[in-house]
Amino acid sequence: AGTRTLAEAENKIRGQLADRRARALALEDAEAAYDLSYENEDLAAVAGRRASAKGLAFRSDLAADLPALVRTDERRVRQVLQNLLDNAVKYTDAGWVRFGAALRPVADADGDADARELVLTVADSGRGMDRDTLQRATEPFFSRCDAGRRVGLGLARVRRLADQHGGRLELE
Repeated sequence: AGTRTLAEAENKIRGQLADRRARALALEDAEAAYDLSYENEDLAAVAGRRASAKGLAFRSDLAADLPALVRTDERRVRQVLQNLLDNAVKYTDAGWVRFGAALRPVADADGDADARELVLTVADSGRGMDRDTLQRATEPFFSRCDAGRRVGLGLARVRRLADQHGGRLELE
């Protein structure tokens, strides 16, 4: 019985190591072609349904000149946008929520005059944030919600993910 248990434990450990290796390789290959129009339309549809259920108007402004595919970590981009859209719907009591995607010219270090960056925007007519909240909103565990409602990691996670992928989070 002892040999069988040892063999089972060894197989289990080998399986766990194989799973970890597979996950590590998946992380290395996380950056891939991201179907920008499909994913943004999908996110907009989900957020639009949530906004509508709450009696909010929802508008999606996806620029016509967006590339069909971009190279990025699809899961992380979706996670960031989903978090921002969820917050916009959640904290807007009346009015509207808007999601946008556009290209903006940027100064390129290589001198490429055609360099552009993708700008993803989530805006709403909610109550907004005071100056202190704006300054602290991306701190881990910071929240203006009543105790026990949230852990205050949403915008901290969004900022971290944006930073890790060469992006930035701007709050107004």
